[in-house]
Amino acid sequence: MRYILPESTKFNLEIIRGIQYGVCKDIENVNEGVILSGLNHEEGVLKFVFNSNGIAPEGEDSILIRVWTTDNKIEPIEIPLVIIQPRIKVIFSPTNIMPGDTADVILKKIEPDGSIIDFEEDQRFDIKLIAGSQYGDIYIQQWEELTDESWYVEQGFKFIASTEIDSMPVESVLKVNTSGGMAGSRLPGNESTEEDYRKIGKSTSSKNFEAQKRNISGQHKTTAGDVSKSVMIDGTDEQLWGIGTIKIGSGNDCSDAPQCDELINPVINFAKIDTSICNENKDADGITKFYTQKFESEFDLSTCYNQTLDRWQFQIMTPLKYSTEICYKPDRIYLADTNQIKTIPYNDLCKAQEDFAGFENTMQTKYKILDIIKRHEYLHYEQNINILNDALAETHFYGRISSLNISCDEISNQQKAADFALNKFKNGIVATTMAVYRQKKKETEGDPYSDNIKDVIAWLENEEKINDDLDIKNSRDLYLEIARRINNCIN
Repeated sequence: MRYILPESTKFNLEIIRGIQYGVCKDIENVNEGVILSGLNHEEGVLKFVFNSNGIAPEGEDSILIRVWTTDNKIEPIEIPLVIIQPRIKVIFSPTNIMPGDTADVILKKIEPDGSIIDFEEDQRFDIKLIAGSQYGDIYIQQWEELTDESWYVEQGFKFIASTEIDSMPVESVLKVNTSGGMAGSRLPGNESTEEDYRKIGKSTSSKNFEAQKRNISGQHKTTAGDVSKSVMIDGTDEQLWGIGTIKIGSGNDCSDAPQCDELINPVINFAKIDTSICNENKDADGITKFYTQKFESEFDLSTCYNQTLDRWQFQIMTPLKYSTEICYKPDRIYLADTNQIKTIPYNDLCKAQEDFAGFENTMQTKYKILDIIKRHEYLHYEQNINILNDALAETHFYGRISSLNISCDEISNQQKAADFALNKFKNGIVATTMAVYRQKKKETEGDPYSDNIKDVIAWLENEEKINDDLDIKNSRDLYLEIARRINNCIN
């Protein structure tokens, strides 16, 4: 036989962990608090709501609610509620307005991977001004109503600031969630049924509605966003939540700066420059040099403001300049193709074959194969690119630039935002990356002129590794084979 809890038994509840994230609300009496007592039930079923205050934890956190009854025979239970990150981006456009002005409210869906997409056209939303409702109203265009709270609202509503506000600047905070059971579905087409769904939270009788209504047309319409974080409680119905803040009377909203809608990544250009460097090494047949100081000093920085993300973004284009050159020595003969082997004097063919076979001995060889020199220098170039990529990854170069997160509230001037990024870029990000690059370059390539024997050994080992390249060996073997057909001097 099923036991039915008598109506005389009442429920009590208390938030014992996570009180900083909100309060519990009695659905029947609309009472709110950390502790609620004497709650009614329906045949043993207690219904209550946890109202988030909009504080979003870093990562996941949980709330623990203790529930007990006035019947001492019933053991208390503890209910965990999990807080997850917001999934609705609430965008006001523009983000800052003056008294009497109007801002569009735009709602975007935040995917689990952080990407932002549009909601389906038939999605409906529950909306409420949870702070600063005295500074303005929500205008619901589909019903031509002013309110501070409504349900089953379609996109296209607006925020209208009050015409008289003292002690500016002020803020109004809007909380939005997807309407229960409406995700991806469509409202009934019958107008009377839709009217039943509609609920308006505040009377407009005291509002100068017509005066405010005239402010709606002709407003500035650009993508914008001054979005605070929100939280949502994980339950049986997956409702997405978000909170947005609009500023009234604070002035600059950075809309006069160049605007950008997408994330911007830094760009590194690999630029070859025509500068002779052969005099830097009198023995080398080829030289490849990278100019790291140019990487640190010669760059372009442009600034734009992303109103959707409420942050300045910085496009940084910096060059990694290099030179690569064949150094022709007057006492050496450079062969551009195998046909030139026929021009070698017959009595010098043996010397040529020795030089082809021992091409690594730069100072002792007279006959040079240009394809080998070019390939050798290209491998040095490729090696430096790999070293740079390793340094970029190790120092989180791209991520550190992308994470330069400055909002319009913090810096409202474009030049000051650029100066901020410039300082971070030159004195921190690039300097660190180039220091790691130089160290890795030294460890990999060594230095034949160093007083440190380890550097010399590293240089020798790296040269052997490059000369062991298959294309280099194939070029050597091809020249040897053709020379031997004329006069085979060596095995």
